[in-house]
Amino acid sequence: MPAPVAHSAFGADDFKVDSRFLSHMAFLCSPDKPVETSTVVGKYAVSEICVSQAEMADMKMYLDTLRSPGQEHYVSKVAAEMRKAAAKSCNRALAEAADALQEEFSHLKSVFFLRLRSFLVLSVETHKVLGRVVTFPGQISDDYGNNLEEHSENGISPGRVACAHFAESLPTVYIGHSQGSAMAQLCACASGRQAIIFDGATLSELLVHNAVQQKCVRWEPMEDEEKEWHIIHYRTGAFATRQDATVKATVAAARKIEAEERAFQAAAAAEKEAEAKAKGEAVKKSAEADGKEVEMWFKKCEWNLIGGIIPQVAQNRFARTGRYNAKALSDMIVDSTVVMQPAHNPYVCGQSS
Repeated sequence: MPAPVAHSAFGADDFKVDSRFLSHMAFLCSPDKPVETSTVVGKYAVSEICVSQAEMADMKMYLDTLRSPGQEHYVSKVAAEMRKAAAKSCNRALAEAADALQEEFSHLKSVFFLRLRSFLVLSVETHKVLGRVVTFPGQISDDYGNNLEEHSENGISPGRVACAHFAESLPTVYIGHSQGSAMAQLCACASGRQAIIFDGATLSELLVHNAVQQKCVRWEPMEDEEKEWHIIHYRTGAFATRQDATVKATVAAARKIEAEERAFQAAAAAEKEAEAKAKGEAVKKSAEADGKEVEMWFKKCEWNLIGGIIPQVAQNRFARTGRYNAKALSDMIVDSTVVMQPAHNPYVCGQSS
């Protein structure tokens, strides 16, 4: 059985993206946790700070990009196409997936308090700061504002606030769990950084790709030391089985809607060009290079499957909610019975694992 491709984080050869690292990152995606005391991962310490007010404003802008009226229209059209396909094939699971897609988007629209956490990564030996980790929990909406003060500039210590003000310029790895995967990927794309995704939601994939394709967010080229990997996805076996049951039909519906949108935009551009020529105006050709580079950025992602013996408590929660919580995911990754192996990209039609 092949092993996942070995990678390191923050350009440090001895800071491996291994099960210990991933387990810790998954745990940091816990939503309602007090400020963590510094913990050690090998030769490196992870210390919680906060997200600066300026960066939080950017995060809210990205959130609004994900749930814009255009995105809502796109999701509703994809869901309608899924329901048409479900009616033709009498596929009840696909119809339920369409309902779930719109329900999840409605929840995204209602988010008022955005959950996210920020951590510095330092060398234990030299105390040098290597970079930063920003995590987006599986439940990104903090409906009642729990712990917001503690994790913001208002409630955290002045020393950590000072760290937060320079941390935005550091090499950053964005971690997303379930619903938080959209924010992690969009932030990584917009800042030219890296992302690690645990059990990413189907809606997240659709929203991020559509936002980038429609140029709602600008892609930033990556620094040379960060080009080793772009996005690494990890899916648990139960989540992958549930997701794969409808993902091919969902992707087919999305591609159809996207093709219709491209045809509409091409026709509008051709009409505009014809009008400009008739008036004797110079016609500007749109550059395609950016689009191709973004496409390559998304293609340079890796998928891995987490499988093994899952504790009954975690199984019960998954049956009830459709996902594992961060603590269960963290424990699962370092369990001796769990096997991690390369897997297929479920959003590329025609591939198989």
